[in-house]
Amino acid sequence: MATAIKLIETDNAYEYEFTLMRKTGKNKTLAKGNQVLNANDRMHYIVKGQITNYLRDLAFSLLQQTNNFQTPPFNSENPCTVLVTVYSPTRRRIDPSNLAPTVKALMDGMTDAKLWTDDNKEIVKLVGFNDGGISGNKMYKIVLTITEYNGE
Repeated sequence: MATAIKLIETDNAYEYEFTLMRKTGKNKTLAKGNQVLNANDRMHYIVKGQITNYLRDLAFSLLQQTNNFQTPPFNSENPCTVLVTVYSPTRRRIDPSNLAPTVKALMDGMTDAKLWTDDNKEIVKLVGFNDGGISGNKMYKIVLTITEYNGE
């Protein structure tokens, strides 16, 4: 079961943590517990769509529960950056940027929840991926740190 937690919120930064299950092998369906999309996956488009919708709804629900935005904090006049820290369930080497499809679905849910007016390049100026080490359980932990863009 996935969990989503808002960790911190300041005037110019938001941090959200998502703990997601990843199934390996041939049967990577949402019904079998897979909640992670990897750029290297070759799954049926319906299965991919189900997982994408699940992740988008998960992020939307978290933001709806934890934030009550009257106006989106981030827009073209106040852009942001997103740092994605990926914690792996095992010691196996990973490429954090391969989880971009998972992060995209989460960011789309944040768009739906009005954290930003859109997730285009004018508002989200930079998305970076970082390896956080081992998650400490048998699930992926993905932390999204969203901060104001300072032009650097």
